[in-house]
Amino acid sequence: MATPRQQVLLLKTKSIPTDPYDTFFRSKDVEPVFVPVMAHRHVNLDSVTRILSEGRTQGLGAAAGSVQPEYGAIILTSQRAVEALGSALNTLKDTLSPQSSTTPIYVVGPATAKSVRNLGFPSANIHGQECGTGELLAHYILKHYSSPIRNLLFLVGEVRRDIIPKTLGAAGFGVDEVVIYETTVMTSFREDFVWVLDEVKEGHPTPWVVIFSPTGSDTAIEVLGRGSSGSGQRKVHLVTIGPTTASHLRDTLHVEPDGVAEKPSAEGLWAVLEGYRQASI
Repeated sequence: MATPRQQVLLLKTKSIPTDPYDTFFRSKDVEPVFVPVMAHRHVNLDSVTRILSEGRTQGLGAAAGSVQPEYGAIILTSQRAVEALGSALNTLKDTLSPQSSTTPIYVVGPATAKSVRNLGFPSANIHGQECGTGELLAHYILKHYSSPIRNLLFLVGEVRRDIIPKTLGAAGFGVDEVVIYETTVMTSFREDFVWVLDEVKEGHPTPWVVIFSPTGSDTAIEVLGRGSSGSGQRKVHLVTIGPTTASHLRDTLHVEPDGVAEKPSAEGLWAVLEGYRQASI
Protein backbone atom coordinates (compact mmCIF):
# COMPACT_ATOMS: atom_id res chain seq x y z
CA MET A 1 0.00 0.00 0.00
CA ALA A 2 1.41 3.38 -1.00
CA THR A 3 2.43 5.78 1.75
CA PRO A 4 0.07 8.79 1.90
CA ARG A 5 1.69 11.94 0.55
CA GLN A 6 2.51 14.92 2.73
CA GLN A 7 0.08 17.78 2.15
CA VAL A 8 0.86 21.49 2.22
CA LEU A 9 -2.23 23.70 2.51
CA LEU A 10 -1.34 27.01 0.87
CA LEU A 11 -3.65 29.85 1.88
CA LYS A 12 -3.41 31.69 -1.42
CA THR A 13 -4.91 31.78 -4.88
CA LYS A 14 -3.12 29.50 -7.31
CA SER A 15 -1.25 31.59 -9.88
CA ILE A 16 -1.96 30.94 -13.56
CA PRO A 17 -0.88 29.62 -15.97
CA THR A 18 1.66 28.06 -13.57
CA ASP A 19 2.29 28.47 -9.87
CA PRO A 20 5.88 28.09 -8.60
CA TYR A 21 4.68 26.53 -5.34
CA ASP A 22 2.63 23.94 -7.21
CA THR A 23 5.49 23.06 -9.55
CA PHE A 24 8.10 22.90 -6.79
CA PHE A 25 6.18 20.80 -4.26
CA ARG A 26 4.95 18.29 -6.83
CA SER A 27 8.60 17.78 -7.79
CA LYS A 28 9.20 16.85 -4.12
CA ASP A 29 6.27 14.39 -4.10
CA VAL A 30 4.35 16.71 -1.77
CA GLU A 31 0.70 17.50 -2.51
CA PRO A 32 -0.02 21.25 -2.63
CA VAL A 33 -3.60 22.28 -1.85
CA PHE A 34 -4.59 25.89 -2.59
CA VAL A 35 -7.21 27.67 -0.49
CA PRO A 36 -7.93 31.17 -1.83
CA VAL A 37 -8.15 33.79 0.92
CA MET A 38 -8.27 37.18 -0.72
CA ALA A 39 -10.25 38.85 -3.46
CA HIS A 40 -8.49 41.69 -5.29
CA ARG A 41 -9.88 44.62 -7.23
CA HIS A 42 -7.77 46.90 -9.40
CA VAL A 43 -8.15 50.63 -8.73
CA ASN A 44 -6.64 53.85 -10.08
CA LEU A 45 -5.58 52.19 -13.32
CA ASP A 46 -6.40 55.41 -15.17
CA SER A 47 -3.82 57.27 -13.07
CA VAL A 48 -1.13 54.68 -13.74
CA THR A 49 -2.01 54.52 -17.43
CA ARG A 50 -1.66 58.31 -17.63
CA ILE A 51 1.75 58.22 -15.93
CA LEU A 52 2.97 55.61 -18.42
CA SER A 53 1.47 57.17 -21.54
CA GLU A 54 2.85 60.62 -20.72
CA GLY A 55 6.39 59.28 -20.36
CA ARG A 56 6.63 60.37 -16.73
CA THR A 57 8.64 57.26 -15.83
CA GLN A 58 12.25 57.21 -17.03
CA GLY A 59 12.75 54.76 -19.90
CA LEU A 60 9.11 53.75 -20.21
CA GLY A 61 6.12 55.25 -21.97
CA ALA A 62 4.82 56.24 -25.35
CA ALA A 63 6.27 59.73 -24.91
CA ALA A 64 9.49 58.65 -23.19
CA GLY A 65 12.25 61.09 -23.97
CA SER A 66 9.92 63.94 -25.01
CA VAL A 67 9.31 65.15 -21.44
CA GLN A 68 11.37 65.35 -18.27
CA PRO A 69 10.67 62.07 -16.43
CA GLU A 70 9.11 62.39 -13.00
CA TYR A 71 10.03 58.91 -11.77
CA GLY A 72 13.41 57.23 -11.95
CA ALA A 73 12.25 53.70 -11.10
CA ILE A 74 9.24 51.55 -10.16
CA ILE A 75 8.84 49.53 -6.95
CA LEU A 76 6.63 46.40 -6.92
CA THR A 77 6.44 44.25 -3.79
CA SER A 78 3.58 41.87 -4.64
CA GLN A 79 2.28 39.84 -7.54
CA ARG A 80 -1.08 41.62 -7.18
CA ALA A 81 0.62 44.94 -7.94
CA VAL A 82 2.32 43.37 -10.96
CA GLU A 83 -1.03 42.07 -12.24
CA ALA A 84 -2.57 45.53 -11.88
CA LEU A 85 0.38 47.09 -13.72
CA GLY A 86 -0.15 44.48 -16.44
CA SER A 87 -3.77 45.60 -16.80
CA ALA A 88 -2.64 49.20 -17.23
CA LEU A 89 -0.02 48.16 -19.79
CA ASN A 90 -2.58 46.15 -21.72
CA THR A 91 -4.55 49.31 -22.46
CA LEU A 92 -1.39 50.79 -24.00
CA LYS A 93 -0.24 47.69 -25.89
CA ASP A 94 -0.42 49.44 -29.27
CA THR A 95 1.88 52.29 -28.21
CA LEU A 96 4.07 50.97 -25.38
CA SER A 97 6.42 47.99 -25.28
CA PRO A 98 7.84 46.75 -21.94
CA GLN A 99 10.47 44.82 -23.92
CA SER A 100 12.18 48.08 -24.90
CA SER A 101 11.94 49.60 -21.41
CA THR A 102 15.09 50.73 -19.59
CA THR A 103 13.23 51.52 -16.37
CA PRO A 104 14.77 50.01 -13.22
CA ILE A 105 12.15 47.92 -11.42
CA TYR A 106 12.67 46.90 -7.79
CA VAL A 107 10.86 43.83 -6.45
CA VAL A 108 10.56 41.64 -3.35
CA GLY A 109 11.18 37.96 -3.96
CA PRO A 110 11.69 35.71 -6.99
CA ALA A 111 7.96 35.15 -7.61
CA THR A 112 7.36 38.88 -8.07
CA ALA A 113 10.45 39.14 -10.28
CA LYS A 114 9.17 36.32 -12.48
CA SER A 115 5.78 38.01 -12.81
CA VAL A 116 7.48 41.24 -13.93
CA ARG A 117 9.54 39.31 -16.51
CA ASN A 118 6.33 37.72 -17.77
CA LEU A 119 5.02 41.20 -18.57
CA GLY A 120 7.97 41.55 -20.96
CA PHE A 121 10.36 43.70 -18.94
CA PRO A 122 14.05 42.83 -19.50
CA SER A 123 15.61 40.74 -16.72
CA ALA A 124 18.61 43.08 -16.60
CA ASN A 125 16.39 45.89 -15.32
CA ILE A 126 14.70 43.88 -12.56
CA HIS A 127 16.45 44.18 -9.20
CA GLY A 128 16.05 42.91 -5.64
CA GLN A 129 14.56 39.46 -6.15
CA GLU A 130 16.85 38.11 -3.44
CA CYS A 131 15.27 40.51 -0.93
CA GLY A 132 12.67 38.74 1.17
CA THR A 133 11.08 41.81 2.79
CA GLY A 134 10.32 45.43 2.05
CA GLU A 135 12.89 46.51 4.61
CA LEU A 136 15.64 44.55 2.89
CA LEU A 137 14.58 45.95 -0.47
CA ALA A 138 14.71 49.54 0.83
CA HIS A 139 18.31 49.06 1.98
CA TYR A 140 19.12 47.35 -1.33
CA ILE A 141 17.87 50.42 -3.20
CA LEU A 142 19.95 52.71 -0.99
CA LYS A 143 23.07 50.73 -1.87
CA HIS A 144 22.16 50.84 -5.56
CA TYR A 145 22.55 54.62 -5.77
CA SER A 146 25.41 56.83 -4.64
CA SER A 147 22.94 59.69 -4.09
CA PRO A 148 19.13 60.09 -4.04
CA ILE A 149 17.46 59.97 -7.45
CA ARG A 150 14.23 61.55 -8.65
CA ASN A 151 11.01 60.15 -7.26
CA LEU A 152 10.34 56.43 -7.18
CA LEU A 153 6.90 55.18 -8.23
CA PHE A 154 5.65 52.64 -5.66
CA LEU A 155 2.56 50.67 -6.79
CA VAL A 156 0.83 49.31 -3.69
CA GLY A 157 -2.30 47.79 -2.18
CA GLU A 158 -4.42 49.81 0.21
CA VAL A 159 -3.05 47.79 3.15
CA ARG A 160 0.75 47.89 3.39
CA ARG A 161 3.61 48.70 5.73
CA ASP A 162 5.36 52.05 5.44
CA ILE A 163 8.91 50.75 5.88
CA ILE A 164 9.97 51.41 2.26
CA PRO A 165 8.87 55.07 1.98
CA LYS A 166 10.11 55.80 5.51
CA THR A 167 13.54 54.25 4.96
CA LEU A 168 14.05 55.83 1.54
CA GLY A 169 12.56 59.14 2.60
CA ALA A 170 14.96 59.40 5.52
CA ALA A 171 17.80 59.11 3.00
CA GLY A 172 16.42 61.88 0.79
CA PHE A 173 14.59 59.79 -1.81
CA GLY A 174 11.11 60.80 -2.94
CA VAL A 175 8.59 57.96 -3.00
CA ASP A 176 5.13 58.40 -4.52
CA GLU A 177 2.71 55.65 -3.50
CA VAL A 178 -0.16 54.90 -5.87
CA VAL A 179 -2.77 52.44 -4.61
CA ILE A 180 -3.36 50.13 -7.54
CA TYR A 181 -5.40 47.33 -5.92
CA GLU A 182 -7.70 46.73 -2.97
CA THR A 183 -7.97 43.50 -0.99
CA THR A 184 -10.81 41.87 0.91
CA VAL A 185 -11.19 38.43 2.51
CA MET A 186 -13.30 36.12 0.34
CA THR A 187 -16.69 35.40 1.87
CA SER A 188 -16.20 31.69 1.15
CA PHE A 189 -12.76 31.40 2.77
CA ARG A 190 -13.87 30.09 6.18
CA GLU A 191 -16.14 27.43 4.67
CA ASP A 192 -13.53 26.43 2.07
CA PHE A 193 -10.78 26.11 4.68
CA VAL A 194 -12.92 24.02 7.02
CA TRP A 195 -13.83 21.71 4.12
CA VAL A 196 -10.17 21.21 3.13
CA LEU A 197 -9.16 20.45 6.73
CA ASP A 198 -12.04 18.00 7.13
CA GLU A 199 -10.82 16.17 4.02
CA VAL A 200 -7.47 15.32 5.67
CA LYS A 201 -7.71 11.58 6.22
CA GLU A 202 -6.79 9.62 9.33
CA GLY A 203 -3.33 8.11 9.05
CA HIS A 204 -2.04 10.81 6.70
CA PRO A 205 0.99 12.89 7.71
CA THR A 206 0.15 16.02 9.72
CA PRO A 207 -0.47 18.73 7.10
CA TRP A 208 1.36 22.03 6.92
CA VAL A 209 -0.75 25.18 6.77
CA VAL A 210 1.01 28.13 5.15
CA ILE A 211 -0.19 31.69 5.84
CA PHE A 212 1.04 34.23 3.30
CA SER A 213 -0.46 37.47 4.59
CA PRO A 214 -1.96 39.05 7.72
CA THR A 215 -5.18 39.52 5.71
CA GLY A 216 -7.51 36.67 6.65
CA SER A 217 -5.06 35.20 9.15
CA ASP A 218 -7.45 35.83 12.05
CA THR A 219 -10.07 33.63 10.37
CA ALA A 220 -7.48 30.94 9.64
CA ILE A 221 -6.27 30.91 13.24
CA GLU A 222 -9.82 30.71 14.55
CA VAL A 223 -10.63 27.77 12.24
CA LEU A 224 -7.45 26.01 13.39
CA GLY A 225 -8.55 26.44 17.01
CA ARG A 226 -5.52 28.46 18.04
CA GLY A 227 -5.38 31.75 19.87
CA SER A 228 -7.88 33.16 22.36
CA SER A 229 -10.87 32.79 19.98
CA GLY A 230 -10.13 29.21 18.97
CA SER A 231 -11.50 25.96 20.40
CA GLY A 232 -10.83 22.34 19.54
CA GLN A 233 -7.33 22.81 18.13
CA ARG A 234 -6.71 21.00 14.86
CA LYS A 235 -3.51 19.01 14.43
CA VAL A 236 -1.45 20.92 11.87
CA HIS A 237 1.97 22.50 11.52
CA LEU A 238 1.70 26.25 11.02
CA VAL A 239 4.20 28.28 9.01
CA THR A 240 4.19 31.84 7.69
CA ILE A 241 5.76 33.36 4.61
CA GLY A 242 7.97 36.20 5.82
CA PRO A 243 8.57 37.85 9.20
CA THR A 244 5.80 40.45 8.73
CA THR A 245 3.05 37.84 8.84
CA ALA A 246 4.80 36.01 11.69
CA SER A 247 4.91 39.25 13.71
CA HIS A 248 1.20 39.78 13.09
CA LEU A 249 0.41 36.31 14.41
CA ARG A 250 2.55 36.84 17.50
CA ASP A 251 1.69 40.44 18.33
CA THR A 252 -1.97 40.62 17.31
CA LEU A 253 -3.28 37.06 17.48
CA HIS A 254 -0.88 35.78 20.18
CA VAL A 255 -0.03 32.68 18.19
CA GLU A 256 3.49 31.33 17.66
CA PRO A 257 3.98 29.71 14.24
CA ASP A 258 5.91 26.45 13.99
CA GLY A 259 8.15 27.99 11.34
CA VAL A 260 8.84 31.15 9.35
CA ALA A 261 10.04 31.17 5.74
CA GLU A 262 12.45 34.09 5.61
CA LYS A 263 12.30 34.24 1.80
CA PRO A 264 8.92 34.41 0.01
CA SER A 265 9.51 31.45 -2.28
CA ALA A 266 8.78 27.75 -2.56
CA GLU A 267 12.44 27.06 -1.82
CA GLY A 268 12.31 29.21 1.31
CA LEU A 269 9.22 27.35 2.49
CA TRP A 270 10.79 23.98 1.71
CA ALA A 271 13.80 24.87 3.85
CA VAL A 272 11.49 25.40 6.83
CA LEU A 273 9.64 22.13 6.27
CA GLU A 274 12.86 20.15 5.85
CA GLY A 275 14.42 21.78 8.90
CA TYR A 276 11.40 20.89 11.00
CA ARG A 277 11.40 17.30 9.71
CA GLN A 278 15.10 16.84 10.40
CA ALA A 279 14.72 18.23 13.91
CA SER A 280 11.87 15.76 14.57
CA ILE A 281 13.87 12.68 13.57
